[in-house]
Amino acid sequence: MDSAATANEVSATPEVAWSEAHLESSMAQLQEMHARLCKLRDAVSRLVDPMLFQQNSPEELYNDFARNVNRTQADVQELTRLVRSERSKEIFERAAESRAQNSGDIRGWRVTEHEDWLDVPGPDGPRDVNTVGTTGPNADSSPRTSIEDLRAAMEQFKNDHPGIDSSLDETSMAMMINLPPPGGIRFRVAINLDSTTQSTFVVTCSESSSMHATILQNINNIARNCNPDALLGILASYVNFQKTPCSRCKRLLDRNAQFPLLRVDRSSGHHESRTGVQWQPLHLNCV
Repeated sequence: MDSAATANEVSATPEVAWSEAHLESSMAQLQEMHARLCKLRDAVSRLVDPMLFQQNSPEELYNDFARNVNRTQADVQELTRLVRSERSKEIFERAAESRAQNSGDIRGWRVTEHEDWLDVPGPDGPRDVNTVGTTGPNADSSPRTSIEDLRAAMEQFKNDHPGIDSSLDETSMAMMINLPPPGGIRFRVAINLDSTTQSTFVVTCSESSSMHATILQNINNIARNCNPDALLGILASYVNFQKTPCSRCKRLLDRNAQFPLLRVDRSSGHHESRTGVQWQPLHLNCV
């Protein structure tokens, strides 16, 4: 009798609490699963992408479609592997046990209860799109640019991005950058070299949605502080902006269903050189 009672007490005793390191490792595993799941959000659009624009031949269409199918299948298999792994099963079982033991303290959660749940403020708190890209060593002015600099920048851009239609019109002093699908943005960069102190760039595009307005606002903030090489680089970073997740939260869409439309140079911290600039995509709330 006493032995049975003792056995019941032992079985009812909660498991030993996980260490802080074990909990952090479990959270990292869940985050990895979530990131893999987010990659599948664009699976359907990825599959039909080759059909959205004219291909050179049926064989090219088939090859692009087959390549996207294989890529999507690999993503699904990787997510399945993570979900079915012993580590994940351990985490799910632990969560179920915890909820069974403390069911009174756990209830359903709705995103509307905490509208800022996805906000990831920077060290100085959330920032506004009007201020993104306006600070740094060259925040006061852009370096003086010559027509030779523009020619060299355009030539380098063509070499680095052969799939992007680009041109320099020296008569109207404008650079035309036409991104291919899925980005599909047609940028025009107006250039003013008349100033004796600094050159100015004004970027516009043919599209007029609020999404494109946000993109232009961010680009023009940065255009005041960088040379043409860095500016062309940021335009090229929008080729796949509808498929590239935020570099901070690793999500494609934020709580407002917005793509990571902002770009921040996280490499050298300035825009003086032609190399080393790495434009990272960010949601507004993740800056």
